Amino acid sequence: MIAPDIGAVIGGLRIDAVAGRGGMGVVYKAHQLSLDRTVAMKIINPELAGDPEFRERFRREARLAASLDHPHVVPIYHAGEDDGHVYLTMRFVDGTDLASMIASQGRIAPRAAVEMIAQVADALDAAHARGLVHRDVKPANILVTRPGGRWHTYLTDFGISKDGRDAGMTKAGFVVGSLAYIAPEQLQGEDVDGRADQYSLACVLFQALTGEVPFPRDTTAARMFAHLAVPAPALGDVDPALRGPLEPVLARALAKRREDRYPTAGEFGRAALAAVAQMEQRATPAPFPQPAPQPMAQPYTQPPAPQQFAGQQHAPGFHSAYAAAPAAAGSHPGSSGPQPLPGAGQVPPRRSRRELVYGAVAAAVTAAVVLGAVLVAPTLKEPEPPPVLPATGRIDGAPIDVGIGASAVVEGNGFLWVANPDDSSVSRIDPVTRQVQRIEVPGAPVEIGYGQGRIWAWNYTSTILPIDAASGAVGDYVEMGGDLGGIAVGSTAVWAVQPDRNAVVRLDLAGVRPVGDPIKVGARPTSITIGNGEVYVLNKADRTITVLDEASGTPLGNPVPVPEGSSQISVESGRLYLGGTKGFALVTDGASGLQPVDNAQMVDPLCDCGFYGGRSSVWMFDVDAGTLRRFSTDLRTQLGAPLEGLGPGLYDAVGHGDRVWVLNRAEGTLHAVATDAPL
Repeated sequence: MIAPDIGAVIGGLRIDAVAGRGGMGVVYKAHQLSLDRTVAMKIINPELAGDPEFRERFRREARLAASLDHPHVVPIYHAGEDDGHVYLTMRFVDGTDLASMIASQGRIAPRAAVEMIAQVADALDAAHARGLVHRDVKPANILVTRPGGRWHTYLTDFGISKDGRDAGMTKAGFVVGSLAYIAPEQLQGEDVDGRADQYSLACVLFQALTGEVPFPRDTTAARMFAHLAVPAPALGDVDPALRGPLEPVLARALAKRREDRYPTAGEFGRAALAAVAQMEQRATPAPFPQPAPQPMAQPYTQPPAPQQFAGQQHAPGFHSAYAAAPAAAGSHPGSSGPQPLPGAGQVPPRRSRRELVYGAVAAAVTAAVVLGAVLVAPTLKEPEPPPVLPATGRIDGAPIDVGIGASAVVEGNGFLWVANPDDSSVSRIDPVTRQVQRIEVPGAPVEIGYGQGRIWAWNYTSTILPIDAASGAVGDYVEMGGDLGGIAVGSTAVWAVQPDRNAVVRLDLAGVRPVGDPIKVGARPTSITIGNGEVYVLNKADRTITVLDEASGTPLGNPVPVPEGSSQISVESGRLYLGGTKGFALVTDGASGLQPVDNAQMVDPLCDCGFYGGRSSVWMFDVDAGTLRRFSTDLRTQLGAPLEGLGPGLYDAVGHGDRVWVLNRAEGTLHAVATDAPL
């Protein structure tokens, strides 16, 4: 049977493009006509599809894979046959795969690599709990996205997976798996369990950290022998910078005998997270030189007047902290399209820290030479020492254990609420007594908001879950008619973006049901926030903000262009902030309409940061450094020295009472920070 043509319709799906190829078939980007959504469609190779034994195994394993409801497993929608084609449909993940990342970057920073592998480890635990062993864990089967600046991985392609309860489904003597990552027991033809996947995942982490697989060999026989008999090299032998706590973790997961490995993949992932946290705590980078301020070489010119948008007012909305995301491809719109916001073109390009230091020194030397030529041997003065900043705050008490994989914190009904996607729970914390109530929920909540006496949780699928804030009673999931990409809670509805449909949808808070038709916005909406009767939607693909009236959903004016690399927007105490690869900037001052502040500059383009914006200050946390700083609300002035001791892995923050509460995802803890400055 020949491959289908682009545009062909199979099983009610229109083939739009080839998305990838593998040993078992071709993956297409397709459009499901009945539901008007984009999906991934895997069509099995004809020689396999014609094998009755394979078809039976395919149907059985498709049912098992579809039973996995986990945020890091690509959801399976349907398995079927049409006109001789055997196919599988699943969520289309708009991102890349780990193999491509390693190929383009060479190696991945330890924190990012370990966080991604730990997510896959949790997905494997879910599969193993249902008796399903993947058996082909490799970088190409790990899809990677970064919605809202947060790494999110999906384990895909259970095509050669094996139900551990049925050893008779694979032909004897047939070795499956990719030889660079295959476990010794698979090569020996033994029955396998989840520890084989753990070994493969450890090989993947080794490659992500070093840029090469543990056993690079020229021949198949040599690779097989190395997996069976050669001890895995230590990380530090490949890269001395990796010598340390991660080495024994990987050594255990790469043990030849499965009995010597971690009992579960999840335990391996958690051990790796703890090890990378130790590595970061031991790191003591040298301070950067502080160049003296230099007179301006060119006369100052007033920037153009800010663009005005009439009739737009802004007031507090719910909090959303975030970290920078990878820059989108493409260039700024041309003159015929929407024009950038005034000042947006002045945003400096992202550079490495080393480049910034060298650039500052070179600028100082150049300025000194120019001034010397013009002024003829000026009198040199000792530069003014930098001002001593007051403390940002102090850590108040011990951290509160809130849950595994904590991903979001909000306030509501006098409590703090934390979403824990990795253990399927939402935690309710009393900020006075610091007692924690863990509420089990179905699925994996990654974002939450509060409104009308309920917590509203989104679990990275097409559904939203209500939780009664007073009793903790969990309601039923509400289906929103398509995959979501983020939520915001307003005065009367939960608003959610649907990136595949270029639309936003609403869920009525009182009736707990979807209301109205999807509202079309820009291309690939990825972030949404609400303030003072208006809804702001960031459209990543066309780099615009759409403004909607909260009451009617009617667009207000034309879409507003934003700089390339923008990935998140958030209303904080009546001010709209924009974040992305170039840092953070205040977009509106809350009174003059949607516009940048005069001379606005993106703050901290080099840190992986998030923040909470209060009425009088902004508290910005560095994800990797584990520090908290205080800024003025226009982000122009740092008001507080970095507060240390919060630990790497910070993920979200919210203000409640007279404290800033900072969430540490890596540790699953919540820190209270007391500050003398009003929130």
